[in-house]
Amino acid sequence: MNEKELEKNKDLSGYAVKDLNQDPTLPLEENSQDAVICAVSVDYLNKPQQIFGEIGRILKPGCTAHMSFSNRCFPTKVVGRWLKISEKERTEMISHYFHFAGVGKSPGELFKEVEIVTLNDGSYSDPMW
Repeated sequence: MNEKELEKNKDLSGYAVKDLNQDPTLPLEENSQDAVICAVSVDYLNKPQQIFGEIGRILKPGCTAHMSFSNRCFPTKVVGRWLKISEKERTEMISHYFHFAGVGKSPGELFKEVEIVTLNDGSYSDPMW
């Protein structure tokens, strides 16, 4: 979202506008967040290992991160692999982002449990995970 959209949301206690593809750090303290939600944007991240490492850093112990995505995208903006793989492979790709999160971290160190959930199977509209 852009700053104009964010400043209109009176429910926010704060926000930051940042291009994570330029600088994959989150301006938040360690163990400070109850949840992280990324709605239909994960397919545009070009530094997922670093960004998911940051998500693991800012989450409070035992809290969760949620990534949602569909089969719709801006083809000129998504990471190249996204357009070459199936929907099932996309869900696995995002689960790998969690598994291999964090530079210098062991696989699975930051996120112990990753669950792939189909929110809409596409029977009546676009599929959503």
